[in-house]
Amino acid sequence: PNWTIESIGFSIAPLVVYAILCAMSLVCPFWCLVFSIRMRYEVDLIIREHMKELKRQLWNILRRDEHSSSISARENRAASPASPESDKRISTRAALNVVCPRRLK
Repeated sequence: PNWTIESIGFSIAPLVVYAILCAMSLVCPFWCLVFSIRMRYEVDLIIREHMKELKRQLWNILRRDEHSSSISARENRAASPASPESDKRISTRAALNVVCPRRLK
């Protein structure tokens, strides 16, 4: 016994409908997986770009802090030339002041 729609003259066997629905149940999860992987790739690219920008900003802040500490070190050396500190090193305290806000310490 076929299913028929007499107004348009369409007839289909129930097993064909069942086969089509079974095929769709296999195809839909596949495409869902493909789209999920694609979305994950897009999110990974966005996060990578965001982290690159954060690293650049942090580097600029640390360089600026290093520059200001080197200026104050030069002023201190001019006042007392006995301290041979390296101007190129960033102190841990200065790095923590930049990375961690005061309320988190």
